[in-house]
Amino acid sequence: MEQLRDKGTLFAIIMLGAVAAQFFNFLPITVGAVVDSMGLDEKQMSYFASSDLVGYSITSITSVFWIRKYSWKLLAIAFISIAIIGNLSSLNTTSYIVLMFSRVVCGIGEGGLAALAMAGIGASVNPEKNMSIFLFILTAISVVGLFVLPNWTSTYGAVPIFLLFIGLFVFLFILVLALVPKALKLADTTSDFHYRNLFKEQKVITCLIGFLILYIGVGTFWAFAERQGVLGGLEADFIAYSIAIALLISILGTLIPVWLGLRIGRFIPIVVSILLMSLSGYLVFIVTTEFTFGIGIGLFYIFWSVLLAYMMGILSSVDTKNFGAGMLPSMFALGSALGPFIASFFISSTTLQPAFWILVISITIAGTLYIVVNRNLTETT
Repeated sequence: MEQLRDKGTLFAIIMLGAVAAQFFNFLPITVGAVVDSMGLDEKQMSYFASSDLVGYSITSITSVFWIRKYSWKLLAIAFISIAIIGNLSSLNTTSYIVLMFSRVVCGIGEGGLAALAMAGIGASVNPEKNMSIFLFILTAISVVGLFVLPNWTSTYGAVPIFLLFIGLFVFLFILVLALVPKALKLADTTSDFHYRNLFKEQKVITCLIGFLILYIGVGTFWAFAERQGVLGGLEADFIAYSIAIALLISILGTLIPVWLGLRIGRFIPIVVSILLMSLSGYLVFIVTTEFTFGIGIGLFYIFWSVLLAYMMGILSSVDTKNFGAGMLPSMFALGSALGPFIASFFISSTTLQPAFWILVISITIAGTLYIVVNRNLTETT
């Protein structure tokens, strides 16, 4: 894919993923706004938290059939259009069923864009650096949104969030028209690639499973962190601004892999990230004071970014045919949808502490899988 050496094209591809993944960073305040405006119970809240991810899963999982066959410019335009339609239909609806269906439609568009972005980053010259750039842009957009949106969601519910998404997708539409060449797509040769070949790549499979398990915990954290703050007696504005400030601080997390590179290898950054993400879950879900909530959210954002960058680097090292990167959004979507669903069997209206244990168990298993792959990779090298 020679076109991805062009900085403008690579920037546009990265932006597809950065915008498509915004719903995840906005998930805590979106869930809070919808729960407050529609009076959802715990199970409805869990299902709503997974709705975007259902659609996200559909397109990201099926990306194995289309990502190498069609022009990425045409695919991006189609998925952007679907996302805009889904967000438009989410506006001003009072029906829980209609809103759920609309969010699934949004997820279909978001999942397609994310698959393009992850495959593009995986095909780039420096995937770890470009993954950090992706996370930096993702974070920067989220910080602005989370500082501004709480003033409006308290009055208008989730409508301002959906309007922001519409504006971002319109911007993407213009960006794709201007910077992405129609000929851009991954090479598709029968001698070099077939989706069934994935099952012969044990290291790639292990990495994808690890990513799935990671996001079971991450999805649980983000689905219920805001609600835990409310149960802990924290003010809604404080919760929203804490998340926004944590996002701003987490820019450090996107810069650490760029600065550190592989000077101390991947093992130490992964282990440190797992330990501090576990600590963040304890501070948010078990202790829950204003101080611990703010610190916990900040730690989580910083070291989630670090962990993602190094995991992406390991996957790129073993994924010689660049297939696994395109599957990452499907693992993200499935894991993030499974997390709240699994948690719904353990949480109650008075306690969300089981979310902490789901987080710790999932990130520990995921990190261990990547450490094993990295060790085998180092020995092979």
